[in-house]
Amino acid sequence: MKKVINSLIAYFFILLNSNCYSQKITEIKIDFSNKTINDSVFLEKKLKEGDFYRLVIDKINLNLFRVQVNYSDTIYSKPLETPTFDGLSLDAITKAISGLSDLSTSVTKAQSDVNKSFATLNAQMQTFPKLVGGDTSDYVKLKVRIYQENENLKEKNKELDKISCRIQTLKLSVYRFKLNSLKLEKSENSFDLEKALKESVDIRHSIILSKANSDELKNTFNSDYEKYSEVIRKKEDIKKAVSALNDAYDKLITALDKTILEFNTDNINTLLSQVVFLNNNSNYTYKSVPMQFNGEQAILEYKIIPRDENYLLQSYSAKILFPRRRPDSFSVGLSFYGSNLYDEAYTTKSTITVGTTKNDTLYSVIKEDVTKCEIGIVTLFRIRIGNRFGKQKKCDFHFNFGPGISISNNVKPRLLFGAGFSHGKRHRFALDIGGIAGYVDRLSDAFNLEEKYNPKPDNITVSTLKLGAYLSLGYYYAF
Repeated sequence: MKKVINSLIAYFFILLNSNCYSQKITEIKIDFSNKTINDSVFLEKKLKEGDFYRLVIDKINLNLFRVQVNYSDTIYSKPLETPTFDGLSLDAITKAISGLSDLSTSVTKAQSDVNKSFATLNAQMQTFPKLVGGDTSDYVKLKVRIYQENENLKEKNKELDKISCRIQTLKLSVYRFKLNSLKLEKSENSFDLEKALKESVDIRHSIILSKANSDELKNTFNSDYEKYSEVIRKKEDIKKAVSALNDAYDKLITALDKTILEFNTDNINTLLSQVVFLNNNSNYTYKSVPMQFNGEQAILEYKIIPRDENYLLQSYSAKILFPRRRPDSFSVGLSFYGSNLYDEAYTTKSTITVGTTKNDTLYSVIKEDVTKCEIGIVTLFRIRIGNRFGKQKKCDFHFNFGPGISISNNVKPRLLFGAGFSHGKRHRFALDIGGIAGYVDRLSDAFNLEEKYNPKPDNITVSTLKLGAYLSLGYYYAF
């Protein structure tokens, strides 16, 4: 038994939990591209107190615009805390790219310095005498060694050119993604983050390897030419060539050191994280957090503002009042009516009868001719049937009921009920028809129009509840 009770309790909580999470959120949808709203779907819907709703804006580039939402109802009025992405503007990615621009500039300058050193070295190499086959003197050996180092430096310079090109290619891919992210309409724009990360790691690895290899080549050459220090001291052309060679190595290693320093993991993270932020808005849809409807009517105010005035885009703002059906589906107004209820009127007529001992006076009851209708005033409560119709949505049908009073001969209470037709936007005129109930005067059953009475009769009429029909015309104001 205990297991059964525990199972029932568990089932109850599962059911309760599923109901909580499956609660439907009504959406106000705006198509930003066409500047339209789902009027017929949402604004005519009746929200119940406690229901949730939210603002959804489709086809909006959140990299260009930010959305502000305020909402209020008959109970609360407060701003909605929604993400504005102020910290993720495109300025950040521009700054990140500018860091790479400085890097590429420094690499280009370093390349220029290296090329100048190479030019000096090549000029020195032109002054060397041509090699003679079989000549193995220290002078010739050193000259061959210098030629070899010159070729090595040319290869390292080519590596530096390739590294610079790869950095420029990475920059261009980020620029391309940024520019496509600035389009108003959604475009086929994608960025392979994993590929960019791998490329960044490969570039950095290539720079480090090139730097290590350049250090090794320079150290090897320095250790080699120390063996020929006597030749270098005596031969001015060799001395100038070795000096130019060392200068070229120094410039190359300095350029690689600076590239390693600036193309670090922090700069790579700064650049690619901004791409991730832009990519987060790639679905071109804004959704606010759910808001709760707590009153009879609510006002949702939203603003769509460009993130940067340099984009030359206009701002948008609007207020949405909802639901619209609730306030004017029930109304109260004053009308004048006419009905077929009426009071019968009777008088007494005396007749003198001559007798043998005395004269007697007899009385007869006479029915008077009266207008068989009445007019009055009624306060009608009207409940609209369905939606308004007509070209300008000014017409509708309604049920009605309410109390009234007749203002004919005698003031008497009335109860009216029926249906009618209204026309107008705010100032509305209504034509109503239906039934009317009330007390009217009728001849008492104690009297007969054919008989005579003595003494004079009193209380000839009595009040009787009757049901009739009415027609009314009135006015009311729809809020």
